[in-house]
Amino acid sequence: MRVAAFAVTYRGMAAGPILSGCLDFLMDGVPALGSLVNKIELYPHCATADPVEPQFEDMLARFQARCSTLPIVRVYRRHKRAFVSYASKWVHTDAAFGAATVHPDTQAFETITCEMARALCLLTPSFKSSDDFAVKRLALHVTDRASKLPPDQDALRSALERYLKARERAGSRFSHR
Repeated sequence: MRVAAFAVTYRGMAAGPILSGCLDFLMDGVPALGSLVNKIELYPHCATADPVEPQFEDMLARFQARCSTLPIVRVYRRHKRAFVSYASKWVHTDAAFGAATVHPDTQAFETITCEMARALCLLTPSFKSSDDFAVKRLALHVTDRASKLPPDQDALRSALERYLKARERAGSRFSHR
């Protein structure tokens, strides 16, 4: 099963090393969950620290209106996919997506990782007990991982570097496999 995250702002969306690092930490050691879902996509809707360009003000208004309708959870059994869109407290910057590796501070890492864990837990009511997907096991795993965040910047940097090397070996740049 793959899990991917794409930050959504009023100007579009992007994947990047911050999101993949948080997912790597969260999904580290995840047990087998079943065959119903091959991919889960998370869409944190983020404010942006970059200045709003005048030509995009209408897009910002539509984005803010959409954020008021979140969270949205969808499971598409026939396509073996699940999606969770949610409002995020993380403040996105374009610079966070311009480099191959970015080391967030521990506060940003905690915010993003805990939000992702809560978003994955939102999937629980969308599955039936007869589904071949252990969504409760997933919820327990991510909740446990979110409670074991790296205690300081050095531990965080070490963990993210370890996950980056594992992703490079697996040939997966921005999503957990």
